[in-house]
Amino acid sequence: MKTTNVAYLKKNYVLIFFRFFKYCIFRILVKLSPVAHGPFESIIFDCSDSFDNVGTYKISEFRQLINVPVKTTNANLASQHMFQFVEKSDLRKSRSLILINEFSFFQCLLYFGSLSRFRIVDRFFWSSYESEIWNRIFLDLMSEVDRSTVYAGFRKNFINYLSLCPNKKKSICFTTGPSFDKYRNYDFVSCFKVICNSIVKNEEFLEDIKGPDVLVFADPVFHFGLNPYAKKFREQVSKVMLKYENCYIFTTTNNAILLRYMLPELSERVIGLDTVKEYGLIDEKNMRVYPTQNILTLLMLPLAATFSNEINVIGADGRNPKENYFWQHSNSVQYSESMENAFNYHVSFFRDRIYSKYYSRHCDQLEIQLRHFEKYGKQFISLTPSFIPALKRRFKESL
Repeated sequence: MKTTNVAYLKKNYVLIFFRFFKYCIFRILVKLSPVAHGPFESIIFDCSDSFDNVGTYKISEFRQLINVPVKTTNANLASQHMFQFVEKSDLRKSRSLILINEFSFFQCLLYFGSLSRFRIVDRFFWSSYESEIWNRIFLDLMSEVDRSTVYAGFRKNFINYLSLCPNKKKSICFTTGPSFDKYRNYDFVSCFKVICNSIVKNEEFLEDIKGPDVLVFADPVFHFGLNPYAKKFREQVSKVMLKYENCYIFTTTNNAILLRYMLPELSERVIGLDTVKEYGLIDEKNMRVYPTQNILTLLMLPLAATFSNEINVIGADGRNPKENYFWQHSNSVQYSESMENAFNYHVSFFRDRIYSKYYSRHCDQLEIQLRHFEKYGKQFISLTPSFIPALKRRFKESL
């Protein structure tokens, strides 16, 4: 299948529905199969001889992050990367976690008794499933004791952050739209500064604002994915965090656990927040956020509202109706030259996304969230123009 520019191709809604149907059948089969409980002491990577460079890269990166044995049913892969070779029959006998590189219903039925141990890492499978499943694998490898220890660490980090957090009446959320570059029009000395995602790329900006107070990110492809784009991003995150020692990373709990593997040098400055379907401010007893699919509503606004009463937003331009992607980004805060890697390494994430539907949901969630926090005396201002109705109504050019 051709993957170049898959993110911008015209959507085939019939095929998207078919793949969603296939995904639903798979989930039903998993629920019907015997349950296998972790943690698992080894992993079997099942792949055919058509295994390509993308798959090789992912499993090689993955292997460097974990401390359990990795086996494979591919003899060539075993010899080239010094994995232990196992026969296909071992998929049924083993108690290992099984990573399936090429999904098929025939294989699901053939190994039905082991299906609950299957993790589909086929990048052509369905939507965000493949990109998110790598995250879940790290949880599968953890014991309950390990998880409790990690959660306690996040709470300790949060308490430490509260002792360092500046007391500011105003906050500013920097997002990555084209209008981000207008930040030079404002003075942010008196603001609590929240930055997100690939803004870490712009070192000149970080110097101008004297460093961020909070960095947030949560995307399974661009930030936590096993691809060259995400790897470059994480390397820059480490560099920025080591420079600005009072800045902490906030993300969701599962992502925070993964960061402990990917950026262990930052483990004392990473805070994981649980997700619960209830809007609210964040404190030591309620380290949680409402689960949304956009970084502004998921983490930026809840954190800004927690630490200030006036929340300003820059760069949340929204989506031009003529767009054929999620929305546009400022080149100064985007690794544009590496985007193709993300597209090709996680094809279904982009191929199966209906951007207009995603955007409509985001606009609705943002309006609900802002109204909720406004009941508690919080004020929200968009300092730059936006297509998003909730921000368009709250547009004001002065800080």
